Formats: sequence, structure tokens, C-alpha cells
Amino acid sequence: AIIVFEMKDGMAKTVLEANKAAMDLFGRSEVDLNKQIPDGFLDDDVLGAKGELFSQIAEKGYARAEKKLDIGDGSYMWLEVTAHRFNLTGQDLVLAIVSDKTANKRTEDALKESEKLYRTLFEAADDRIGLFTTDQKPLLLNSSFYESLGYTREEFLEQGRSESVHPDDKTKLEIERGIFFKTGNLSTEYRVRHKDGHYLHMSAKIVLIKEGLDGKDLILFIMRDISDRKQAMLELKLA
Repeated sequence: AIIVFEMKDGMAKTVLEANKAAMDLFGRSEVDLNKQIPDGFLDDDVLGAKGELFSQIAEKGYARAEKKLDIGDGSYMWLEVTAHRFNLTGQDLVLAIVSDKTANKRTEDALKESEKLYRTLFEAADDRIGLFTTDQKPLLLNSSFYESLGYTREEFLEQGRSESVHPDDKTKLEIERGIFFKTGNLSTEYRVRHKDGHYLHMSAKIVLIKEGLDGKDLILFIMRDISDRKQAMLELKLA
């Protein structure tokens, strides 16, 4: 939408021109738009004639602002306004380009809610969940990832590596690592050292995420402590 305002005494006073997109956006006719700005609009803190947008224009000659407008019945519009001040045949004018960003904002809000939900589920999981680069740099870890090994987040990251694997399992994991990068997924079991020195048995599901961040591959680890199950199986075997 394109609207031309006339400025007087440093404030927007009159709408001189408005294209059809502006009329459609605001639900007004040409007669309604092309006239003095309504008093109710003057007091808007952003888009009003005395608001933030025109204050910036008066100071700098240009401005950009966003505004959430209540349009009744619980509905709203998000508007993005870019405006420039210019002089034409002695008239002090402002050209404003108004874009309806409502759909974008609703998508952003939905994504934020979705992200909040997934982060809650991510943190609530008893399984150890971690997202890493292919060179083992941690990008995202839930609290179970390090707390189950007896560490704080800071202690875990200070180790300089993700885990301390049992020496007897390292060769197996190196072989499986080569298979993983060919197939893109792996299910395995191995032992990892707890902070106090004992080892825990882990069941791991590992997935390669192609071009997951800035075009770079990522690795998702989902691991479960199966030490109790291993101990129960051993006791059953001995019995």
C-alpha cells in the first residue's frame, strides 16, 4: 500500500493520495482516505501523526516502524511502514509504503510456540539427547545428557570431548563410525564413564542429518542408560 501525507508544523495532517492497495488494506474508500487524518489516529504511539514514525521522519527525513493494529473481534494486523519525506512544489510531503506482515507474524508466533513446546519436551526427556557437528562439537544438549554422567553442563563441556568411552568399546565404535557415515544411522550399545569412575551401559540411536545447519551435516544422538537392565540380565544368567 502506498500513501502520501502532507506535513504541517512537523506533523502529518492530511492524506493526499492513496493507491487501491491502501484502500483495500484499511477497508476505506478513496473519499474516506483522501482527507484530513482522523483525530483518533493522531494519538497512535507508532503510526499516529504525533507518533514514533513521524517523529523519526521529522528528525531524519525517513523512518521504518512496525505496528500491531487491533481491528476488532479479537483480530489484529501487523503493519510494516517505510516512509520518506520529500518536497514537491513547495509542499512538505511523506511517501509511506505499508506492507501487511500479519501472515508472517502469525507464522513466527506459531514457530515460537512450537519451539517452546519442543524445548520443554526436549528437557523433560529422561533419555540423553544431543545435537553435534560432525567433528563432535556440541550444539544442543538436554540436561540429562550430562547430569546422567554426574556432571554439570560446564564440567561436561570443559572435558573437551563428548564422553569417556570404555577402552574395550572404542575399537567397536570406530568400526561402527565408518558404517554410520555411509548409512546415515546407527543403533549400538557401549559403556561410558561416570564422573565417579564407574561405567554405565548406553543404548544409542544415532542419526546423520544432512545439511541441517548452514548447509553442514549434523549428528543427532539419543541415548538411554540400560545399566539396570544389563545388571538384571547378568543376575538372571548367573541364577
